[in-house]
Amino acid sequence: MGLSEGTSLLTQMRPEHPISRGWAEYEIEDEYYLSPTLSKATSLLCATDTHSDEEVLICWVYERPGGERLFSTMPGHPYANFQREPFRRVVVNSILWAAGRDVPAEGANVAISDESLTLPLLSNQK
Repeated sequence: MGLSEGTSLLTQMRPEHPISRGWAEYEIEDEYYLSPTLSKATSLLCATDTHSDEEVLICWVYERPGGERLFSTMPGHPYANFQREPFRRVVVNSILWAAGRDVPAEGANVAISDESLTLPLLSNQK
């Protein structure tokens, strides 16, 4: 297992899954582990590793026999990703899905003003 970082193209592996609603493939700058091993989970999202051009699984879901749901994702390290609407939609869609709520056909509403997305300056940056 290795680590990849940089800009990667994210691609839906299960476009029919509710978490995939309302967004298409997009590029993201982040880091993720290469070659994760999953036995029972359903692959949901992959990134194309910029160093090897290999597709790497980075998001997955799992439904337990009792109905509990799990969503796991590797991206989300830099705050800049949360400033991107497609990334926020993946996160909010996954929360709705894991909570057993309906995910709208167009995906969750994640609109937010640029001002609200701006982090305050740290005291040493003022």
